[in-house]
Amino acid sequence: MLTARIEQLQQGSVSRQEELFDLADDLNQRLEATAQRYSTLITAKLSKTAHFEKNNAGLSLY
Repeated sequence: MLTARIEQLQQGSVSRQEELFDLADDLNQRLEATAQRYSTLITAKLSKTAHFEKNNAGLSLY
């Protein structure tokens, strides 16, 4: 989808300035959504790790 929009820009079939702003806005929204999704996953992973370490602090494998 992004590639098709860039190709349209190169061919001059759309208003370039308007399309560039739209493309930048779309890309920004996608990056924000991705960052939020990964932030949530990382937070959950760290929370599980901290919980595991707290519950197993006195255990040793040796």
